[in-house]
Amino acid sequence: MLRPCSHCGAPERHLRKGYCQACYRRWRRTGSLDAPTVLPPLSRGLISRLSTYAPESGCRTWRGTCDRDGYPIYFDSELWQKERRQSHIRVHRWLAQDLFGDIPDGQFVERSCGNRKCVAVGHLALVSHAQSQFTRAGVNVRKNHCDSGHDFDEGNAYINKAGKRICRTCQRRSAAAYRKKEVAFDARMRRTYGITAADIERLLAKQGDCCAICNTAFVFTEGKKNPIHVDHDHACCSGRTSCGACVRGLLCEGCNTGLGTFKDDLSRLQSAIDYVKRHRASGPMQGT
Repeated sequence: MLRPCSHCGAPERHLRKGYCQACYRRWRRTGSLDAPTVLPPLSRGLISRLSTYAPESGCRTWRGTCDRDGYPIYFDSELWQKERRQSHIRVHRWLAQDLFGDIPDGQFVERSCGNRKCVAVGHLALVSHAQSQFTRAGVNVRKNHCDSGHDFDEGNAYINKAGKRICRTCQRRSAAAYRKKEVAFDARMRRTYGITAADIERLLAKQGDCCAICNTAFVFTEGKKNPIHVDHDHACCSGRTSCGACVRGLLCEGCNTGLGTFKDDLSRLQSAIDYVKRHRASGPMQGT
């Protein structure tokens, strides 16, 4: 439920002392509800104060907030005061509109120095997409080799569906590394459980990619531990390894640990089931 702020009237879900978040924070910082906003509106002078000039390159490096790609942004305090909506101003675009007016369709704000944090007016220009490839900011387009040093020639490079150049040599090396990893996994399965990676795939398909006991779906995450645990009958092979014939299925970590704790003892497992049922039926224990 939205309630109006007692000072500015802005609708807010949570009020503090009857004030919205902005008014409450202004009161806490300044001791007055009528104090000016902490962040002044964006201007040329403010950009100069929030940047550092480098005489050798002519760049004026932004020292304020940047987005995830490293481009300067600034909090739109005017929009917040008028509509209570949070938004950010793209500093490069604001400067270009201040210099050239409205930006036509098909034109982009580009920096001749290639420095994303540069807000120097002399380094800004409006260019088309084709022209941007020949500026310093279009350095990736002009590369004739990949990061590993392989040439981007007709026999070694191709354009993928996303429009990016892909190095065939690097791709072959990556595929070879992946196959090597698969071969290592297959060798470990053969050595430890007497089965192959193909047997693991068949068991996964049979179980619907879920644990054979609790039916929890296996979640595979890059860089994290494999969630699959191969379960075998310890009456046949008592150690950690298996002959392959006694493999029963694939379990999650919790179920595999539980079976190991109960040592596959059916009487203990049945006693645990009866214990849970008995206490669930009687309800929580009353205090004395």
